[in-house]
Amino acid sequence: MPFIPATSVVAIAVGNEYLTTDGDDLDPKALVQAMQNLHGVLLAHGLDRKITVTTPHSMAVLASSFPPSSSTFATTLMPTMTAIVGFLADAAAPFMVNAYPYFAYRDNPGTIRLEYALLGNTTGVRDPKGYIYKNMLDAQIDAVRSAINALGFGNRSIKIIVSESGWPSKGDAGEVTATPENAKIYNTRLIERGQSSRGTPIRPKDSVEIFVFALFNENKKQGGASERNFGIFNADGSKVCDVDLSCQFCSDTGDKLGFGECVSDFCCGPGGVDCREVYERGDCFEPKDPCSCLICHECVLSDAWEELLEL
Repeated sequence: MPFIPATSVVAIAVGNEYLTTDGDDLDPKALVQAMQNLHGVLLAHGLDRKITVTTPHSMAVLASSFPPSSSTFATTLMPTMTAIVGFLADAAAPFMVNAYPYFAYRDNPGTIRLEYALLGNTTGVRDPKGYIYKNMLDAQIDAVRSAINALGFGNRSIKIIVSESGWPSKGDAGEVTATPENAKIYNTRLIERGQSSRGTPIRPKDSVEIFVFALFNENKKQGGASERNFGIFNADGSKVCDVDLSCQFCSDTGDKLGFGECVSDFCCGPGGVDCREVYERGDCFEPKDPCSCLICHECVLSDAWEELLEL
C-alpha cells in the first residue's frame, strides 16, 4: 500500500501455473484462499476496482484445447477451476493464461502447420461449430473461453489475458524450429496482434491483452534449452532477434499526447520509474497547458529511466 499510487499496479498474480506444477505439496484450496485474502485487503482499502487479483494458468489446465468450441478444464481440476472462475467473475478480475503455440507445434509437427503456429494468415482451421481459425493463438484463447463457458459462466464478463506468449530462438536437438528467425516472426506478429482491437472467432468484439515472453533470455533456468531462450535480448543486453519494440501511440489519433501516455504507462509500470513527481500533488502533475505537461512528464520520466539504465 505505501507504493500506491507512486507505482502503477493494476493486478496481482498469485503464483504462476501453480495448478500444473509438479510437486506433492500443492494445495489448490490454498491458492483460492490466498486470492480471496488479497482481494479482501484491497476491498478494505477501496482498491478492489483498481487492482485485480488473479493467477496465471498454463494450457495444461484444459482437458483438451481442440476443437476450441468443445474445450473443458481437466476433470481433476474442475472443483478448483470452478472456485477460481467464480471468484474472478465476482471480483471483475481477468483469467490469465500462458499460451504457447510453439509447444503445441513442437509436440505435434505432423498435424499442425508451422505457419499456423507462427500466427500466419493461413487458409484456416475449421472448428466443428463453424469458427475459422487463422492462427493457433486465437484457437487457444477460445479453448479457454469455452472451458469457462462450460462451467456455467458464459453469461459473465470475464476478460481473458494472455499473460505469456513467445517463441524460442534456440532449442535442443529436435527443436529445429526454435530459431532467431522464427522468434522474430512470431514475436513481431504477436505484438501486432496485441496492438490490434481484434477479438477471437467466439468473441470477435473482445480485444485481447497480450504480454510477450520474454524480454531477456534466462541462462540459468532449468529445463531444456528452449526454456532458456525465449528472450528478445541476451542477458548482456545484445539482441537475440530484431523485434521492433518502439513505443506505439496509445491513443487512436496517434497524437503527441497519446505518445506521452504511452511513455508514462511504460515508465511508471514495468519500467520501474519513481513517478511521484508526475502524479497528483507532484511538482509536475499539472502545468498550465497540455503541451508543457507533456514535455514536463516526458523529461521527468526520461531522466528517471536513463538513471535506472545506468545502475
